[in-house]
Amino acid sequence: MTPTTLNILLLGGTSEAKQLARQLYAAKLPHYDKLCLPYSLVRLLRQPVLPCRIICGVFIHYGGLTDYLIHQKIDLLVD
Repeated sequence: MTPTTLNILLLGGTSEAKQLARQLYAAKLPHYDKLCLPYSLVRLLRQPVLPCRIICGVFIHYGGLTDYLIHQKIDLLVD
C-alpha cells in the first residue's frame, strides 16, 4: 500500500492556530500515514515553538497563494 500524506497549510499568527498545529501533530489521522503541516506567518516577531515547518512572509515569491497551494499539493487550507 502506498503511504498517503495529508498536506495542510495553517495560516498562523494566533494562539489558537499554534494550539491547532500542536493538536494536529499529536492526532492519529485515520487513512493517512504522514502529516505535512507548514505553518505560515506574515512576519516573524518571535520564533514559535512548534513541531512543524514555519513559513515566514507573503507568498509572492511562490507566485501567490494559489500557486503555492497547487505547487505544494495542499489538501486543506486553515485560516
